[in-house]
Amino acid sequence: MKQSLLSSDLGIDDFIKGYWNRESLLLKSGLSGASALASFEEILDFGGEAQFESRMVIEKLGGKDYKCLPGPIELSELDMDDDERWTLLAHGLNLYNPDFFELAQKFNFIPNWMFDDIMASYSKEGASVGAHIDHYGVFIIQGLGKRKWLLENNPNPAYIPNLEIKLLAEFHPDQEYILESGDVLYIPPGVAHHGISLTDSLSYSVAFRSYSDFDYLASFGDFGADTSKGGVAIHPVVESSSETDVITDQYILKIQDSFKKAISDKEQLSIWLGQMMSAPRMAFEKGEKLCSEQFFGLLTQGAELFHSEHLRMNVDESRVHLFIGGKRFDYSQQAYLFFQKIVGAAPFESFTLNDQKLGEDVKKILYSLHCEGVFFYED
Repeated sequence: MKQSLLSSDLGIDDFIKGYWNRESLLLKSGLSGASALASFEEILDFGGEAQFESRMVIEKLGGKDYKCLPGPIELSELDMDDDERWTLLAHGLNLYNPDFFELAQKFNFIPNWMFDDIMASYSKEGASVGAHIDHYGVFIIQGLGKRKWLLENNPNPAYIPNLEIKLLAEFHPDQEYILESGDVLYIPPGVAHHGISLTDSLSYSVAFRSYSDFDYLASFGDFGADTSKGGVAIHPVVESSSETDVITDQYILKIQDSFKKAISDKEQLSIWLGQMMSAPRMAFEKGEKLCSEQFFGLLTQGAELFHSEHLRMNVDESRVHLFIGGKRFDYSQQAYLFFQKIVGAAPFESFTLNDQKLGEDVKKILYSLHCEGVFFYED
């Protein structure tokens, strides 16, 4: 049976070949039951909890001024003028809520190392966060109320100066969509968009990461500096003392050539990218560190082990390396299958061995990650 994209008749392969990273797409009634995912009050509660990364964008009517308040947010403590409207944004719903964890699984036709998170956007009638560009692909799911979306395919990327948030100085939309409960809108990376709440509304963004070339260069540079492949000094050629304030083209070409050599090592690129894509969005919190005997003693006795909500895993295509939580380990089939099952489970669910025997390679990785704060026992 051909897999379909959510509740539509569109095949997943047709979507990937025809729309993914190419064109926006509206799926009317694409996700039945979206209105039941959460209420306005529940999202307000999420925004007030420290475990959620949250912020509130406050807009003056007319869209001339915006300010951004970091979370946690307590609505009763805010002092707003009559001409201001707010939007509450709460990230990481899939990490703490079973319904949103299940929602994330509906999008597993995209590689999981690209998945970022599910964010809730609760907007009062007339509110927006302004026209902006995201450098990642996103599925917008309308939960409650109505929201109008304006899109521009080839925007001018210049931002309005001196604003707390990055909003476009110019916006000339060429598409318009009205989303009602259950509708799903796919927006490719780089497409400017502006969502305006037509009623009090609640929508969810399922985001998939993309990076600019400069993001990759910065990350690869940090990786190189932290490894034995940290590079060599690039010494300028001095041929004359007459122009001491000139950076020569010859030196620029030397740097360019050095960059090319640095990225020519495919093995190092593979290791860097695996570590980058498995790195946690937020740092692991290191709790009590048990010695190896205590850790495995509890596990073999049936104790319930939990993993950090920020745990990620991937593997290189050649099956040489296994990357978990931003760390590199030697690949083994047993380790891959063991951790794949754990990482694929909800972080708020525990696991036990259930008489499963662990190989030394699995035990080494498991204990190493415990020391990093990834795996832990709850009191």
